[in-house]
Amino acid sequence: MRVANRALAAVLALALAGGAGIVIVEVVARLVGRGPLVADWTRVGTWADTTTWQATAVLVGGVVALVLGLVLLVAELTPARPARFAASPGVPGVDTGYTRRGVAGAVLAAAEGVDGVSRASVSVGRRAVKVTATATATTTEVARGLTGPVTDAVTAAVDRLRLAEGPRISVTTRAGRS
Repeated sequence: MRVANRALAAVLALALAGGAGIVIVEVVARLVGRGPLVADWTRVGTWADTTTWQATAVLVGGVVALVLGLVLLVAELTPARPARFAASPGVPGVDTGYTRRGVAGAVLAAAEGVDGVSRASVSVGRRAVKVTATATATTTEVARGLTGPVTDAVTAAVDRLRLAEGPRISVTTRAGRS
């Protein structure tokens, strides 16, 4: 379960618990003969009886609920980042794979192992691996010349992992600072 899902679930649970608590308090207060404690529910009922569906408050509330619902729907339908990447089966019946951090580490080591690269950063997505390599040279032409070797090294590192679905690889090189 993603962190956003947990936070939304906690907020929803607290809101429902708070609403249930208010209902319980109001029912007990009514049973013991005391008036409303939280809100004057007769005024709320009167307002609801006299307000039409075309009233500004109703329309604004509906739009807010619609937007909130769409945001929650999009959040739930957005695919989660995979926790691990399946490797090609080597032994029948044995499920193997790599964590995102493991794939990133292998790719980072390959990129930084290229002669002329001072440092690199790697982003591993669902279907793509993005590498940004910084050259030791300060000229853009030399940095562009490293794109091929870095791409070859990264591709070889990903091939050695024997992932079940090979990711798309994109490499960007930059000149180092002078």
